[in-house]
Amino acid sequence: MLKKLRKILPVLLILVLAFAALAGCSGNYTSPALSGDISGSVSSNGGFVVQKGEYVYFINGVGDQSADNTYGNAVKGSLQRISVTDLAAGDYSATETVVPLLLVSQDYTSGVYIYGDTVYYATPNVIKNMDGEVDTSYLDFKSSKLDGSETMRDYYVQVSDSSTVYRYVQEPESGDVYLVYVDSTNTEIHSYNTATGENTTLVKGYASYVMPRDAEEPTIYYTMSVTQKDTYSASSGSGTTYSYQQLYTVSAFTDKCPYTGTDADGNEVAFTESEEYLAHYTDKDAAEDDEDRVMEYINLGTLVLDGVGVNQRESTPFNHDWPETNSANNGAKSLGGFTYAFLNYSDGSLYLTVSKVTEGTSFVYRLDEAAYRAAAEAGTWDSIAANPTIQENGSGSGDDTASSSAALSPVAISSGNATSSALYYRNESSAVVYIYVDSNGNIVRNTVDASTETDGTFTHTDLIGESVTLARAQTDATLQYMQGDYLYYSIAGDSGNGLYRIRYNGTADDYNILTSQSEDYKATRYLALAYNSSWYTPEVLTMEDGTEYLFFANAGTYAGNYVYVMANPADNAALKELNDRWEDVQSVITDLSDDFSNASQAAEYYFYSADADLITLLTDEDEAYYENYTQEDLDLIAAFMNPTTEDAKSTIAAYRLDFSALYEESGETTVFWNTESAFYSLLGTVDEDEEESLSDSLKGAYLQSTAEEEADEPWTWQWAAIFVPVGVVVIVGVVLAIVLPRRRRHGVRK
Repeated sequence: MLKKLRKILPVLLILVLAFAALAGCSGNYTSPALSGDISGSVSSNGGFVVQKGEYVYFINGVGDQSADNTYGNAVKGSLQRISVTDLAAGDYSATETVVPLLLVSQDYTSGVYIYGDTVYYATPNVIKNMDGEVDTSYLDFKSSKLDGSETMRDYYVQVSDSSTVYRYVQEPESGDVYLVYVDSTNTEIHSYNTATGENTTLVKGYASYVMPRDAEEPTIYYTMSVTQKDTYSASSGSGTTYSYQQLYTVSAFTDKCPYTGTDADGNEVAFTESEEYLAHYTDKDAAEDDEDRVMEYINLGTLVLDGVGVNQRESTPFNHDWPETNSANNGAKSLGGFTYAFLNYSDGSLYLTVSKVTEGTSFVYRLDEAAYRAAAEAGTWDSIAANPTIQENGSGSGDDTASSSAALSPVAISSGNATSSALYYRNESSAVVYIYVDSNGNIVRNTVDASTETDGTFTHTDLIGESVTLARAQTDATLQYMQGDYLYYSIAGDSGNGLYRIRYNGTADDYNILTSQSEDYKATRYLALAYNSSWYTPEVLTMEDGTEYLFFANAGTYAGNYVYVMANPADNAALKELNDRWEDVQSVITDLSDDFSNASQAAEYYFYSADADLITLLTDEDEAYYENYTQEDLDLIAAFMNPTTEDAKSTIAAYRLDFSALYEESGETTVFWNTESAFYSLLGTVDEDEEESLSDSLKGAYLQSTAEEEADEPWTWQWAAIFVPVGVVVIVGVVLAIVLPRRRRHGVRK
């Protein structure tokens, strides 16, 4: 019976595990619901930090895509929250985990989206392949309840590229949430309805595209090449294309092509089933049973600009605004046609370059989206005629001219300064303004003024109404965004990017370095913080009471790329005061190093760690730091940690030091500045293993340990050389002790 059980038990165990695995693949992950009100309005949707009502939700640091993404195991990179109340009180450790998964993707233009009581995101795949390995290059798009009670086991869509660009947008009438994502390998843009499970290919074969800066905007612009008639080959799967391009727009909520045709019987049919399309885009040499003999064409967008040239004497099915009469004059404005390149899409404006195919002349234009849509709805928009007239007289780029056309207005004579890295907006007078960094590192603001037009044309000088240098010599500066009255930008540093800001909307006199007295109009850095340049850009959230908070991934040596937070100074004068305070604290540490290097380094350790038990650590006989610090060192360290006590004041006076920068007294209230957390603080939970590692690194850098009691040495070949032979001898002895007597007994039996 026992033997039978031994045979059966493994089989039963396998069956149990199999059923458990099957059970684990169905339904949702469940956790106890977090308490608290999750209603309210949403701000900063689509970033790594999003506020909804009473809570701020954030991705807890720069997670590793290859880390264990088993539900419940993720700490770093998980989604956490903190109440607005705790945030205001500075209780930054009062955070809760909402989604214990890795919110990790390589698209840092998109992050967390909250609609209703659900949060939507991207997370690395956890399903194992046939070899039993998890391929973390795959990305799963899924959702969770905002109170953390339910999380999808499965996914809406899975993609093989972790850098896939995506957006979650909500259709206002139905409330359905759509996932828009780009398949760059197959040059496809998809829209997936999370409510119905319908995956719609919006376009296949785009040449370029642009997503809006507003993460909740459902509109996408893209360009397409035009295939010539009777050139499609089923064997190659392609045809010959013209040099010009077409520009389209499509909504995430689109489910069908706006253009139709007629079949052989004159009935209205889908565009790709029209008689004209089939007649010219079917490979006549392919077998009739070949499903691929008709050119695959997916485009659900609406044609905005058709770059067709005068030289093209007949239309294709794709030239939807080709005139029915007088086809020899198609209304085109260029001999060879136009191509388009996207620069920026924000605030209802599309900024792009329009380039002549043959001459190579290009201008930067703004497409007023509202004006275009109004004309399109009225039936007065013509995608061919809407192109501007660009002329070149051959005497230099400064003499080139361009005209406005319908909803298109000129912005710049070239894209030399009005680039994709520039920031664009419209001022109080609705004039277009763009800010850029010139070749000398100066941050320049140009205001476009076309009021001096002559005969409907504009020259280079006409387009620049005012040019103001906001900041000089900001070498390697990268413009990030504008919020409130401030322009935020970064400059690369040794460990991460430094963050700066300057007021961008002042007069020319405000930025005169000889006369301006206001700090607001001076470039000011945020302390010495270094944020992770390979992750999300720092974000500023504004609370209902007007208080602002800055969130960033701290790339400092001992910060571990976790999210840190600080109260955003109201203006640059307050920011400069904070900077001065930071420098003064660093000066205290530096002054200590002149005569007390050990105490100075320990003070720096305290500055970063805020370890209240530091003195105990240094004086504990069981610790490696025991007897490495004199009484003078200990007194000075204690004074740095708490400079307001009577003993501390006596110590400071005795050594003629100035510790006044470490604290600020106001009545009965004392504010301490002797720790990094007084300036900006860790937000969220640190993984236990990483916390220990970071702590050990910090101690190793700043605390003096006894050489004999340093961390355990690793197993080296020297130790192996000693102990392995000994181990072999011991093992051989044991074997002989067992085997030899047995052999003797066997011999007696014989």
